Parts: sequence; C-alpha cells; structure tokens
Amino acid sequence: MEVLARLLEIADPGANLEAWQTAAERELLAPSRLEAPIRPAKELREIRAIELLEYFAAPGADADATRLAAIGLLNKLAAGAPDARLTREAKASRERLERRADM
Repeated sequence: MEVLARLLEIADPGANLEAWQTAAERELLAPSRLEAPIRPAKELREIRAIELLEYFAAPGADADATRLAAIGLLNKLAAGAPDARLTREAKASRERLERRADM
C-alpha cells in the first residue's frame, strides 16, 4: 500500500486514499496476471501498482475522477527514464488501454 499511496499522492495530492484502498486490496489479493518468473519484491510491487492503475484507468471504470487520476499517473510514469522498468510497464499499460478504447 505504501507504493500506491506514494503514486496516488503524485497523481492527485487531494485524492482519498481510503476510496482507492478498498478496490486496491481486492485487486492486490487477486491472483496476479503475471506469467513471468518470480521477481524481486520491489519490482513486483511496482508492477502490481501499474496493474492496479490500469484497472482504475480502464474504460468503464466506476468514478470518472478516479479514472482520470489513474490515467494522469500512468502518463507521468510513462514519461520517466526510458530504461527504467517502471517506465516501460507504464507505457505498456497505456498501450493496452488505448487498444481497449479502440475496440
């Protein structure tokens, strides 16, 4: 939750963490969609945070403000250092969201 709280604070300083937390716990406790081998804990937390942001940013997400905050944060993360894993994951997430929107 610390990673999500920090990411949320960057995206939307006035956001209600408790509102995100309920859905976040549901998503984080679900089996991961990762098919890659086991990763270091920090990397796994970052990937899960991106997955969670993608979930909230998806078309049809419940709250428009939440969706826009998630999209904004993914955009900020995707603009990071090109070689950083977090940047690449955020870019891939945005591409998946764009493909869903085109369908």
